[in-house]
Amino acid sequence: GGGIDVILAADLTYYKDNIPPLMRMMRRLCGPSTEILLTHTVRPTDGDSMLQFYKQFEVEKISTGPSFEGHPETFLYRMRAKKGVEDTPADEGAEGGCKPGYTFKKNINLCVPAPK
Repeated sequence: GGGIDVILAADLTYYKDNIPPLMRMMRRLCGPSTEILLTHTVRPTDGDSMLQFYKQFEVEKISTGPSFEGHPETFLYRMRAKKGVEDTPADEGAEGGCKPGYTFKKNINLCVPAPK
């Protein structure tokens, strides 16, 4: 199909391990004219995990925002899937690839905080 028109995304880039499955899901939803609006906060602990998106998406930073919960900057990005670029490999972010303190949930294909 032609995909959907717009994807609005916020608070999805907090866990770096979830970026590859998030990118796969976004590419599957995107059609040739789908626009993605994504907020992202740069966190000193993970570096800028947003850089991974530049491999598969045309990315434009369109706005800066105030600090968010002690983090230096929150940004808004406008993105479109690049033509001719394949999805991230299926094993990225897969089980065993989660950082300590997180567990992989197969049913949603994401790393989530481990139960206490």
